[in-house]
Amino acid sequence: MDNASSSSSVDPNSGFSSKTKTFHSIRPPLLLPPMSSPVSAASYALSFQHNTEATAFIDSSTGRRIYFSDFRQRVVSLASSIQNTLRLSKNDVAFVLSPNSTHIPILYFSLLSLGVVISPANPLSTESELLRQIKLTKPVIAFATSRNFQKLPKLKHPAVLIDTPEFELMMMNTGLKLKTVEVNQSDLAAIMYSSGTTGEVKGVKLTHRNFIASIANYHAQRPERDSPAVMLYTVPLFHVFGFHYMLKSVAITDTVVVMERFDLKKMLKTVVDFRVTQLVVAPPVVVAMAKGSVTHGYELSSLEAVGSGGASLGKDVMQAFAHKFPNIILFQGRTTSYVTDPLCKPVSGSAEELFFSNLELNLSLEFEGYGLTETTGAAFRSATTEEMLHQGSVGRLMANSEAKIVDPDTGIALCPGEQGELWIKGPIIMQGYIGDPKNTSETLMPCGWLRTGDLCYIDHHGYLFVVDRLKELIKYKGYQVAPAELEQLLQSHPEIVDAAVIPYPDEEAGQLPMAFVVRRPQSTLDKEQVIDFISKQVAPYKKIRRVAFVSSIPKSPSGKILRRELKRIHLPGSKFGLAAAYKLKVHGLNVTVFEAEGRAGGKLRSLSQDGLIWDEGANTMTESEGDVTFLLDSLGLREKQQFPLSQNKRYIARNGTPTLIPSNPFDLFKSNFLSTGSKVFGDNIGNCSFGVKERQNLDQKPKQFYVYHDIRLELQMLFEPLLWKNKKLTKVSDKHESVSGFFQRHFGKEVVDYLIDPFVAGTCGGDPDSLSMHLSFPDLWNLEKRFGSVIVGAIQSKLSPIKEKKQGPPRTSINKKRQRGSFSFLGGMQTLTDAICKNLKEDELRLNSRVLELSCSCSGDSAIDSWSIFSASPHKRQAEEESFDAVIMTAPLCDVKSMKIAKRGNPFLLNFIPEVDYVPLSVVITTFKKESVKHPLEGFGVLVPSQEQKHGLKTLGTLFSSMMFPDRAPNNVYLYTTFVGGSRNRELAKASSQIKDVKFFIHRTELKEIVTSDLKQLLGAEGEPTYVNHLCWSKAFPLYGHNYDSVLDAIDKMEKSLPGLFYAGNHKGGLSVGKALSSGCNAADLVISYLEAVSADTKNHS
Repeated sequence: MDNASSSSSVDPNSGFSSKTKTFHSIRPPLLLPPMSSPVSAASYALSFQHNTEATAFIDSSTGRRIYFSDFRQRVVSLASSIQNTLRLSKNDVAFVLSPNSTHIPILYFSLLSLGVVISPANPLSTESELLRQIKLTKPVIAFATSRNFQKLPKLKHPAVLIDTPEFELMMMNTGLKLKTVEVNQSDLAAIMYSSGTTGEVKGVKLTHRNFIASIANYHAQRPERDSPAVMLYTVPLFHVFGFHYMLKSVAITDTVVVMERFDLKKMLKTVVDFRVTQLVVAPPVVVAMAKGSVTHGYELSSLEAVGSGGASLGKDVMQAFAHKFPNIILFQGRTTSYVTDPLCKPVSGSAEELFFSNLELNLSLEFEGYGLTETTGAAFRSATTEEMLHQGSVGRLMANSEAKIVDPDTGIALCPGEQGELWIKGPIIMQGYIGDPKNTSETLMPCGWLRTGDLCYIDHHGYLFVVDRLKELIKYKGYQVAPAELEQLLQSHPEIVDAAVIPYPDEEAGQLPMAFVVRRPQSTLDKEQVIDFISKQVAPYKKIRRVAFVSSIPKSPSGKILRRELKRIHLPGSKFGLAAAYKLKVHGLNVTVFEAEGRAGGKLRSLSQDGLIWDEGANTMTESEGDVTFLLDSLGLREKQQFPLSQNKRYIARNGTPTLIPSNPFDLFKSNFLSTGSKVFGDNIGNCSFGVKERQNLDQKPKQFYVYHDIRLELQMLFEPLLWKNKKLTKVSDKHESVSGFFQRHFGKEVVDYLIDPFVAGTCGGDPDSLSMHLSFPDLWNLEKRFGSVIVGAIQSKLSPIKEKKQGPPRTSINKKRQRGSFSFLGGMQTLTDAICKNLKEDELRLNSRVLELSCSCSGDSAIDSWSIFSASPHKRQAEEESFDAVIMTAPLCDVKSMKIAKRGNPFLLNFIPEVDYVPLSVVITTFKKESVKHPLEGFGVLVPSQEQKHGLKTLGTLFSSMMFPDRAPNNVYLYTTFVGGSRNRELAKASSQIKDVKFFIHRTELKEIVTSDLKQLLGAEGEPTYVNHLCWSKAFPLYGHNYDSVLDAIDKMEKSLPGLFYAGNHKGGLSVGKALSSGCNAADLVISYLEAVSADTKNHS
């Protein structure tokens, strides 16, 4: 490649050739080994290494050191063992599935020296994802840890467990002779996985020459140091970033501290213990370090540089970091294609998952940079302090490389300062995608240029600035609008916490810029003000045209906006809609379900991994609704019903320990559950008073209260039917009475504190003070109106069906055997929605179809062919219009408000719908080894009353998932599902879903600690959980508060104003799965009646 300065047509400042419109690197050219020389990436990296007594790697958990002399010896020994024992040959593919460990660099160097192609995979990948990768690469052997081995699909070839004594022996064996293997630079070295933020995973073919060129760049630009740098590896070694830096670190004799699992506090301790000088982390960690107190107590004087990649850091964060750590350099990197599918999932949150998924980075451990998996790491970087002063830039082109900025529409190369797609050429460019000629030809040009898919520009000094992803550009009337530019402007507004911009389909303009905005609490900012704020700062074609207010912006764990998730936010489609569609279809009507996401069923979602099965939403349901019975029978799901073992054993935490709840009211009355002497009751019956004495010297445990017998509560329960028997004399609940007020009137405060409060929190995340009695428990509220006494009413309501059954036909043997109570399904709750989906044809269930607009053209009450729905889907270029006789809407009301609806050609505004308060909920999945749980309990689970927070319990409750359903976990572990947040602690649940919140990372880690602490106290769980997963529902349930009547009135007004439109979901009719399904079926019944009435009316008029 020509040196930039050797040509008179090349600008020495930018490297731009006005003749070829190509940017050349202005760095000194590198002398690489001739292509004809057989050199492996491993031998090239080791050729620079001379100080054999320096420390190569340190295990952060044990402190165990591997010196370079030991490293070399183990690489040779392991290569000999692999060659002689495993019989691997040049060009064989080895699949590696392991978290970080000091074994991995030794394994990689051994395989590279033998010419074996390394195919490293994310250990968090699902079995289906691993199967896809194995089909692509066709490995002849696998190296895995014992834990991850079970996830591997069945292989025709052997697997080696790298965390066993046998593998240690392979690394120490010196008795086998290593035969020299001639590895060519053009040979494949590794197949790394890449997909960006969308699309199926692609296997990127990287050669030894690619890695040699990358190593040479970093070695040439290495900073002068008195002693080797100590780098903390929190980056995954299966990733091209970690893979490359492993090679580079050996070449420049850096010391690498390897962390197997990421933990923020352990990371800081590791920095202190091993005097770490350089650290690379995800943006939330930088935010926590800059603005939080997480670093208090840690002496970080050794730290010289902290790198952050993935999402950009705000100027306020960078300034706060500089002020707090004036002696630490903070640098950023930019990547676009480093992400493999498992890293893009925003639904999980175990420590291991955070460790891997937080690090979709692309930067030097010293300075800023930009690159792709396809460029073997960094293609641009800032290699000096001077280069770092260009804020917003990701550096200059690496040596021996070329770049172009190309107009994406015309294909014409552009000049400095002009925006276009970045193309790169040089020895770092991949060979192609394995088994994917189509994507290879679309990405790699015949002359060797790589199309990055990024909108960029290079200034007159050769600095690269990344504007946005080309695929994310908004095409407004032929103009290109970059979402990132508008997002930065929006985030500068004092009342906006976060924002994202996506393209919104428009028939005239093609696409409109649409902003999703998170306002600050109590902000009165409206849509017009947002639009006006932007319009004053941008050209007319860049104006925001539509605005939606949301509670959070969906992001990947590294902070990147998941725009594909925002594009689904408006759309109906859930278990309610599926239930309605199925019932309508059974009735003989034609149905079409528009589902925004790639799957149907809403929050009913079941996942499986490593022998575990868990539900992300509801875990069980009951057959209390007739519509549930209809669905179970007609879908043939009786055989798939799964009833929990010992489901009558349910516990409530009392004084910090689980207490078994009596299984029926009579046992409850007889028990001491509600007459515990450890609490002085505040309720009085007449003028009676009863006391509790502290028992002295009689119990084994100190300060154990002895109950002589506190009968006030029992008297209140006993006399409730008498006190309230005359409903005319009863203070009947009004519509504004809370749940706590209602039950306290009838049964006293302790019943509220230790039965009602945990029940409400465990079922809907609410609290008794905030919930309206007549809306949350309408059946009980009506019992009081009818009978006065709730107990008498309950008994009467139970007796009435019994009398009716006696008078009716005899029960069949099938009905007699039918089990009652809570149940799930084999495989989880999603089995229900999957069964409904199987009964819908492909054209009836439109996945990934977004409803853009609804239009009602009816006159009077006629509805036939009166509804038009405009929808968009990825496989159709333009929005599609279809006509329907009726519409059932199931989207959350917060989304319904912003939907575009027209009535007889005029906009129909839904601004009369009040704001709905939603309860946020975090679901944490954990497993513990059985021997680690000292007091396991059989049964359904344990609920935690608010009062128990004084005993250190912070969760809402925990389901004993594997106790209920033993087939949902391996025999050696217990599976638990724990709920955190709700009305009791909204911030804890919300913080886990807002990546830009300074508390995000602390709270994400804190969630695990809270759950572990509660399970330790309640069940005697010891040590760390063996598996952790996390999901946050920012809008788990609408809160049926005291003013929720106005919401129901608004729904009623909407339905009356729009003939043929019906609303279903948990915003009306109840929150349980059964109630929600019934809401969908009821809406279907209303549609049937409505269409029959319209049809009859049409015939009469004709």
